Amino acid sequence: MSGTSLELPGTNGCCAEGNVVIGLVGGIAAGKSTVLQALRERGVGVLDCDKVGHTCYAPGEPCALKIAEVFGPVVLTSAKGIDRSELGKLVFGNPAKLKLLTDIVWPELYTRVQAEISVFRSKPNLRPEERIFCLEAAVLLEANMADLVDCIWIVQIPEEEACRRVMARNGLSEDAAMARVRSQGSNDHRLSLAQSTGKPVVVFDNRGSAEGLHREVEQQLNNLLAQLSTFVGRQDADEFDADC
Repeated sequence: MSGTSLELPGTNGCCAEGNVVIGLVGGIAAGKSTVLQALRERGVGVLDCDKVGHTCYAPGEPCALKIAEVFGPVVLTSAKGIDRSELGKLVFGNPAKLKLLTDIVWPELYTRVQAEISVFRSKPNLRPEERIFCLEAAVLLEANMADLVDCIWIVQIPEEEACRRVMARNGLSEDAAMARVRSQGSNDHRLSLAQSTGKPVVVFDNRGSAEGLHREVEQQLNNLLAQLSTFVGRQDADEFDADC
């Protein structure tokens, strides 16, 4: 179990309001839920990108209308929203159709996530843990949303272990589980994409216990809080000098 020590660049990676947005990514069954639980226990706000994405499929939403236009009425529910199960059958394992879908959904998803993060960044007088916010987004890197975050946390396990976990959790055959794992890209590819953003990157190797991962998250969170304390203290001193 290891987490790379995070040093944020410039003014400690904080925006002018003195806060930090973490972008959390990882493959299926890698342990993202454990990381999120550890953050929530410390009072860190979390935004689930999947839940935001689901709003794009609601009846009457522009995305839902466009998806129905492209993929046909088979993907519609009785309420004229999108049946994600039926849609998944069409796009899973079909890169061309999947791209058609992401070209429709990802731009709108970006806009909605950006709005949520803007609300967080505008909040004044937050206590230390509330100055950190986590965007959990499996497609953060592929959907070009990395510019919305200040640093990237990756939680990963070897492909074989991910396959075993998916088999146990979802009751799938080995072939079906491995197909799920590989559909989300390799650990090396995910790391390469993260590094290409120029953002600070932390990698959590989650081959150990959930407790061990929890401790690693605590260490990284404490590191961020220490940097935030330094930045906010310097910012307050600058404001005091300006008032004198």
